[in-house]
Amino acid sequence: NGGCFVIGRGYKVALAALSKLSLQSHALPYDEPWGRIQPTRHALGALLLGQGNVTEAEAVYRADLGLDATQAGLASIPQVWSLHGLHGCMTRRGDTIEAAHIKLQLDKAVARSGVPVRASCNCSHSQTTPATAATL
Repeated sequence: NGGCFVIGRGYKVALAALSKLSLQSHALPYDEPWGRIQPTRHALGALLLGQGNVTEAEAVYRADLGLDATQAGLASIPQVWSLHGLHGCMTRRGDTIEAAHIKLQLDKAVARSGVPVRASCNCSHSQTTPATAATL
């Protein structure tokens, strides 16, 4: 999976694999409950954000949340991981207005999730270092 690439193979290999998987995920059929246990965009966004590619990471998180034209209709599925990543992107680029709105959604999603969310992907290296996890 993409998370394994992030940990063991290096940035370029991980970026290529996760980008390809992210595009392929568009072709998956919608079903209920949601069939994608771990969307690849979480890992791709974490990889991009971890490398300082804030603009690209933000686009990935927005797509996962249905906040752009690529995945229309997903906005009703609040993904705690992508909300965390999107909020991190906005915070890094100094956006305080939209970030405040995303933070409200993130807080609700975290409360429903029942698990601590310290990074935008459970595979992130920062999961083990709370000091840096707040920024991813």
